[in-house]
Amino acid sequence: YGPRNCAGRGPALQEMRMVVCFIMQKLDLDFAEDWDPNESERGTYAYLTAVRQRLLVTIRSRDKA
Repeated sequence: YGPRNCAGRGPALQEMRMVVCFIMQKLDLDFAEDWDPNESERGTYAYLTAVRQRLLVTIRSRDKA
């Protein structure tokens, strides 16, 4: 915040939103078959930043209609 805030923050956030929208439109994301949500929750530790286990996902291109 303030006069020394990053001038490119707004455009960078907008670009990240566009990338997420593109991914959600073009790809199907599913949890991997061996992913266990309970194990993932037990492996999450909160310090100043969160330390999480890997989130296993399967990514495949959507069929073009």
